[in-house]
Amino acid sequence: MVGYWALLADGEVGAERTRGSTINNKSTNRHSLTKTLSLSLKKNNSVRNSSPPPFINIKKYNDKAAISFQINERTYYYSHNTNDHTWYIQELLKGGKFGKETSSGTLENPYHILFTFTIYNKCYLYAQNLNSNYWYIQELLDGGKLGKETSNGTWKSTYHVSIPFRTSDGRIYIYGHNIRTRYWSIHELLPGGKMGKETSRGTCAQAHHVAFTFNINDKTYYYGHNVERRYYFIRELFEGGKMGPETAHGHLRQPFHTAIPFEVNSKLYYYTQDLDTKFWYVQEILPGGKMGKKTINGTWRNAYDVLFVSEINEKSYIFAKTY
Repeated sequence: MVGYWALLADGEVGAERTRGSTINNKSTNRHSLTKTLSLSLKKNNSVRNSSPPPFINIKKYNDKAAISFQINERTYYYSHNTNDHTWYIQELLKGGKFGKETSSGTLENPYHILFTFTIYNKCYLYAQNLNSNYWYIQELLDGGKLGKETSNGTWKSTYHVSIPFRTSDGRIYIYGHNIRTRYWSIHELLPGGKMGKETSRGTCAQAHHVAFTFNINDKTYYYGHNVERRYYFIRELFEGGKMGPETAHGHLRQPFHTAIPFEVNSKLYYYTQDLDTKFWYVQEILPGGKMGKKTINGTWRNAYDVLFVSEINEKSYIFAKTY
C-alpha cells in the first residue's frame, strides 16, 4: 500500500493524494542533499532548500529501500528490493501523483542504505551493503536514468546509520554510525561523485538507531534516537565535517522507528512513527537545534516503514509505504 500526503503550512498532514500500488510490481545551492531512505529512507528539504537526508529504521532490515531526487526541476524516486535485487525509477508528478517508470534493472547484490546528493548541479546515488560493507556512488541522469559509477569501496566498519549533511559553507559530508560498537566517522563527499578524506571520528555514549540531519539559520544539526532506551539527542555539526556540542536531549514516552524532517513556509518540522502501535506525530524544530511544539498526531491503520519527503511544484508531500 502506498500513501502520499500533502504537508500543510502549519505542520499538519493534509489530504491523501494517491493510494494503492505504484506502477511497478516487480518486486541550487552549490551543493544540495536530496533526502533519502535507508532500511527506510527519506528526503528532507531544509530551510535553505538543501535537503539533507535520511532517516533510518533499524527495527528490522526492510526488504525495500527508496529515495527521491530532483533533476532539472523534475522529481523521481528510486526503489530497490533487497530480496530479489531489482530496482526501478519512477517519476513523481504534480499533485502527489505517480508518473511513468523511466528505467529499471537488477543489481548483483542488495543495498540496504541509500541516499542522494547533488554537487555542482550533478546528482548522485550512494548505496551501501550492510553485510559486506561495500559501497558505491553512481550518477543520476536527466529523465530518471542511471549514469556511470563514480566511486566505490569497502568500509572497515559496518555503518548501520549512513546519512549525508551539508554545512553552511556548502560542502557535503557523510556520517556513518555502527550501532553495535557505537563508533562513528565523517567523510567528505566531493565533486564528481567521489568519496573524500575522513574529517572526524569518535565513539558515542550510546547507540542511535534512528537519525536525520537538518539545516536551520545557517547551522547544521544531527538528530539521533535510541529505540531501546527511547532516548533522543541533537548535536550541532560544524564546517569541515566536525561534530559539535549537544543542543537538546530527552526521553520519549515510546520508541519511534522512523523519522523524517521537512520544511514548509520557512518552518522546519519532523514526522515520526512507532511501527508497533502505528502512532505518529509531527513536531516543529526550532533554531538552535531545539524541539518546538507538536502540531498534530494520530494513529494510522498501517505501519509505514518506508517513507521520504518530496517537493513538487513548490508543494511538499510525504511518501509513505508499507509492504
